[in-house]
Amino acid sequence: AGGPNCNPFIREGQVINVLVPTATMTLTPTPSGLETATMTPTFNAPMMVSPPNGGIAAGLVTLQWVSVGVLRPDEQYLIQVVDNTSGTTWTGITKQTTLRLPEELIPNDGQQHLITWTISVAQVNSDNSYNLVGVLGEARSFTWNSR
Repeated sequence: AGGPNCNPFIREGQVINVLVPTATMTLTPTPSGLETATMTPTFNAPMMVSPPNGGIAAGLVTLQWVSVGVLRPDEQYLIQVVDNTSGTTWTGITKQTTLRLPEELIPNDGQQHLITWTISVAQVNSDNSYNLVGVLGEARSFTWNSR
């Protein structure tokens, strides 16, 4: 009858019938030829380190993050910096895990500027355009004091 305490005696050469579950049919879509490949990101979003989220900075600012692994020759970190106060956007690329923002980005209008930045891994094309090959992380922000 079976069960956890069942210990049947089986001899060599004996024929045993084992019941197998009936296979369930699964429908498979028929390709039309018009499908487009969807690129799957290969890297997680880099973990941002500095400046601290919600922090205050003055003077030159260096952004820092943790490496996501070995980048291929055509891949770089793509950093987008948005100055929400002035409405300007700056984009930088690097293979390093730090990036010093250009001096000309330091606010000089006497106001504090709210800066938001994001980072991901991107493939750099021959025309200097980018294809993301990593997950775009959440934006991080800091206040940048004017000179």
